[in-house]
Amino acid sequence: EKIFLTSWYVVMFCLCEYTSHGHCGILRPDGTIDNAESILRISKVACSYARAGAHVVAPSDMLDNRIGAIKAALRKLEDNKTCIMSYSSKFSSNMYGPFRDACKSGPAF
Repeated sequence: EKIFLTSWYVVMFCLCEYTSHGHCGILRPDGTIDNAESILRISKVACSYARAGAHVVAPSDMLDNRIGAIKAALRKLEDNKTCIMSYSSKFSSNMYGPFRDACKSGPAF
């Protein structure tokens, strides 16, 4: 930020790059998505990026209720001004494909 004063830092993220199955969420032992645990984790990831200086967080997951959970978590951070980019905006842009390719996160089931 000290060198690039007018730059905005947009962070695309998901949980898929941390899983062996390439899906957005944390799986239960029976293979179903644990949505509550997944949105808690994705909210923590968003807050970590916000604390690190991201101006915009852009979640790539498709989990139910994640935007509300991320917003609530970001509001708890002191002096936070981080925005959230919608999935549809990102998916329609030229950023989505390279993100999936870079983290080798295409769904595997």
